Amino acid sequence: MPEDLRAMMGTRALYFQADSNQRPQVGVESVDGAAQHVWRINVPVSDELRGARPGRTMERHPATKFLAEVSEGASFTSYRPAWADALPVPRLMLERNVRTFRRFNGRRVRPLWVYDSARHAFQDSSWPLGLVGRIFNSQGFSGTGSLIGDRLVVTAGHMVPWGDAQWWMRFVPAYSNGTSLFGAGVESYVSDAQG
Repeated sequence: MPEDLRAMMGTRALYFQADSNQRPQVGVESVDGAAQHVWRINVPVSDELRGARPGRTMERHPATKFLAEVSEGASFTSYRPAWADALPVPRLMLERNVRTFRRFNGRRVRPLWVYDSARHAFQDSSWPLGLVGRIFNSQGFSGTGSLIGDRLVVTAGHMVPWGDAQWWMRFVPAYSNGTSLFGAGVESYVSDAQG
């Protein structure tokens, strides 16, 4: 695994966008009374601080523009990082995972039966399944995205927050149960969107 991905797995970056150039006062303090040494990081959150890395450019083009830019010698083989394991058949989870549902009163319930008994959950970070992930955007929506190049993600057009002046999109590869199977810090923000 490359060093930059190892570093990403070991750190968690927080982005805050503010209306002024005043540096926010971040406090780090020790929490007493813990068996292990625990640190608490205090970040002031106000209406002017928004927590995401903003996108730079967003452009819409007709499909003919993209088709005209495809060269004759373009390779359409899929991208596989050199460090990623290749597995053509996904690994099944050994334990069947039955979802719990939340009632209107907030109580969680577990269904007594599942209609389709052939359903299985996959948790596989190997190529190609590990390239599929979740995209979150500044409008509060999330959807599926897939890494198709070294730094290129494809997703549905409605996932791009068209028309927003301050926008962001975050891609989490191999997304499962709220985090990436590669590690908690493995995620990336979209800098430029074209569609």
